[in-house]
Amino acid sequence: MEKADKRGIIPVNYGWSDVGSWKALADITPADPKGNHFSAAGLAINANGNYSKTTKFTAIIGLDNICVIETPDSILVCSKEAAEDVKKVVDHLTQNEITELL
Repeated sequence: MEKADKRGIIPVNYGWSDVGSWKALADITPADPKGNHFSAAGLAINANGNYSKTTKFTAIIGLDNICVIETPDSILVCSKEAAEDVKKVVDHLTQNEITELL
């Protein structure tokens, strides 16, 4: 948005969250009573506060506060606290010219 030539502002009055990481997205996504969210069918056993964005059944067992993210060509599993380190993965892919995953 910062680089847009044409932009406008419309005043509104609602809460704001800068959804710049998987943790931030998980924080605003509805979850079950133990804080787990599954975008597809899933099961959490002895697991709390997890965020799963997959197209397949996902089971999370004995883990807390992780993100499981599936894209068509890759899977990311990280703790919510380290979710912003995905930038390091992008740097690695760029440096190694693995452009098909960027």
